[in-house]
Amino acid sequence: MDSANKKLVIGVDEAGYGPNLGPLLVAATVWLVPENVTEAELAASLTEGFSCERWEEACQTVPLGDSKQLYRPGQGLASLETGLCALLAAMDEADTCQNIRGAPDWLGDMETFLQRFGEMPQGECDLPWYRQLQALKLPSAQTSREILRLSELARQRFQALDLCLLQARVRVISEKEFNAGIEKLGSKGQLLTITTLKLVADLLEAMPRPVEIFCDRHGGRKNYLPQLMDTWPEAWFQETRSDASRCSYQNLCQPEFTIHFSVGGDSFPPTALASMLAKYTRERFMESFNAFWSARLQDLKPTAGYPVDAERFRRQLGDAPRELGLPAYLWWRSR
Repeated sequence: MDSANKKLVIGVDEAGYGPNLGPLLVAATVWLVPENVTEAELAASLTEGFSCERWEEACQTVPLGDSKQLYRPGQGLASLETGLCALLAAMDEADTCQNIRGAPDWLGDMETFLQRFGEMPQGECDLPWYRQLQALKLPSAQTSREILRLSELARQRFQALDLCLLQARVRVISEKEFNAGIEKLGSKGQLLTITTLKLVADLLEAMPRPVEIFCDRHGGRKNYLPQLMDTWPEAWFQETRSDASRCSYQNLCQPEFTIHFSVGGDSFPPTALASMLAKYTRERFMESFNAFWSARLQDLKPTAGYPVDAERFRRQLGDAPRELGLPAYLWWRSR
């Protein structure tokens, strides 16, 4: 692909904002697309060859959409995992837009996957329930051949649309880091926004061209100027839209970019793929979390970590955390 007359699009989303147990994840995907393509045109172009339908063997569309539609508790991870891995396998390495064929080296286990796509503060994986990520095989379902087949379908569609997926990153905020962030910042909404903008800022450092960034709105927040100015103190932001559905800001300095926070923003394909990456990573972390506690307590039912069931899980743990020397701030989120 000729990178001239192209622009960069970043989609950002989170998973795990509401639970009391498990990590908060913020993910981003970076795309190179024709500079004259609009948001609506890009979304429409990716309806052919991609869909939010559940994966079935030999299907002719790649699962891509809001992770809440591709994954529901009790239905397994196959659709989410197959779509995510197929799209990541279709990624072009090193921003060269040269197709890399064959099984990617990050297929194997979650530890290797995180080394390729993840960001986690040093030492956070020392939490005992996350020390066994290498034992979580990837793919977890018997879908390796399907991932490679669907990745080829995705490559062919990307080529026809003159676009490519350049990068994907997921930032892991462990329970310990989450609680420390709440203590420092005062709210989990503030923690989410600051983490999102820091991830974007890190990605922008290596991007020499104008960028348009699409984020799902953070709860009820409608004004992001204070957080934008804290993240880029030398920038000059102009609010270009503020209504019930979207807040948009343009940075008039370098690095030049526009950022949107939209209600239902996770339906836009670059943001949807970020949603898939964040959700999949969280589900595998919760698998490790549940395995740790279940190995120590018989008849302990696994949890997804959301408030009502999290309280049940906490009651069932009883004195086990204290006996293991694991204070609550390491595993129970304060908000």
